[in-house]
Amino acid sequence: MGPGHSRQTGPALRAGVAPVDQEGHAMRRRQRWLGTVAEIGTPAALVVVVAIWSTGTASFFFPPLPSILESVWTLWLAGPYRGDVEASALRGLAGFGVATVLGISLGIALATLPRIARAVHPVLEFLRAMPPPVLVPFALTLFGIANSGKIFIIVATAIWPILLNTTDGVRSVDPLVLDTSQVYRLNGWRRIWSVLLPAASPQILTGMRTATSITIIVTIVSELVGSFDGIGYQLLRAQRTYGMVEMWSGVIILGLAGYLISVIFMVIDHKMLSWFHGARGSR
Repeated sequence: MGPGHSRQTGPALRAGVAPVDQEGHAMRRRQRWLGTVAEIGTPAALVVVVAIWSTGTASFFFPPLPSILESVWTLWLAGPYRGDVEASALRGLAGFGVATVLGISLGIALATLPRIARAVHPVLEFLRAMPPPVLVPFALTLFGIANSGKIFIIVATAIWPILLNTTDGVRSVDPLVLDTSQVYRLNGWRRIWSVLLPAASPQILTGMRTATSITIIVTIVSELVGSFDGIGYQLLRAQRTYGMVEMWSGVIILGLAGYLISVIFMVIDHKMLSWFHGARGSR
């Protein structure tokens, strides 16, 4: 075959590839659109079904959904319980922040100091096995009903997924990356900040995301005993006085908080770990 044949088949081949690329792009757009519709439509349909069912039922324990949704705003967000929402949010943020700093710091130390890690491993496993409610009487005895006791309980339970994921993430750093950092004389804090933390960031972020769910749960548990404010306290008071609307609207507040935190972490994951997802997708 001569050069003329190659010149003829080249444009024809490119013309055949272009429709395939356009078709694949259109299919991906349809899939993303269907995924968005399903993500929004499913909870919306569920809300409509529950609203219709709750409006038609006469059950005392399941008030009409419109009344519950109205009290979310009039009681919790712009009403008398707004201070309780703020109190719970501050405790949760403080506990989660301390747990994050301690978990990442201790995780790096355990990953880079294997002898110390082996020595403290039994103690850490013993502490990790303690269920959160067991810590409540101890915290009340040690700190009383102050916020420090509740923050202590949050830190003592939310730290574990961050610590364990940080340790595993640092230990799984590619040895070639570590050797390269030694060639460039990156030691001490420079090595931790420039090499270990970025390489382990996917697992660290996973641990932090898990810790947020634990933080919400433990914050509410810590406010059920020895507290005079917070979402947990108001939920307990509503349960004791059979305030079903207040109780269910408080549950919705917690669900909205969990969903908002999940969205925030999705954005952080998309912005900070795009390199990781791109590398994993190219394999």
